[in-house]
Amino acid sequence: MKNNKNLYLLILLNLVSIISLFFGLKLDWSFNYQLWTGLFLLEIALIAYFLKLKKFKLGFGVLLLFGVFNAIQFTPFKLGIQFYLLEIQVIPTVFLLFFICLNRSRVLDIIQDLFTTSNKEKETNKISRMNSYKKHFQNLSDKEIENKLTQDIVSEAKNALIEIIKERTGEKK
Repeated sequence: MKNNKNLYLLILLNLVSIISLFFGLKLDWSFNYQLWTGLFLLEIALIAYFLKLKKFKLGFGVLLLFGVFNAIQFTPFKLGIQFYLLEIQVIPTVFLLFFICLNRSRVLDIIQDLFTTSNKEKETNKISRMNSYKKHFQNLSDKEIENKLTQDIVSEAKNALIEIIKERTGEKK
């Protein structure tokens, strides 16, 4: 269930889009290229999820970001908040916030990588994150660790789990 969290968010956005599209058709609204582009890219994201593409989360996040800044639309109507010359769309913003909450560790890793400059700092941060994961996973049983390794987790978490297994097998010998 935990692995499908992005799928649920994507399906919910698809449902919102489809329902608002039907209302738009019933009320004779005109649809623009931004809506058709958004709907097309939404379906591409759905296909990418089922093809298990590695860059699905990045693509879905960028897709939502484009929706926030009105480059594309997911609904035939605009519901936005104007900040001087910048208009922020509410519906994609809500979905983007949920996306960020669901993927916060990966989003934080990306943000941290953007602001670290040297390779030494990046390596230090990577080791720090791995040690944090290692501390977090230390109390898991061997079976739980094996289950975690089959999940889609960040490389630092995977390396931490592998290190825990190596330490435990070294202790048993």
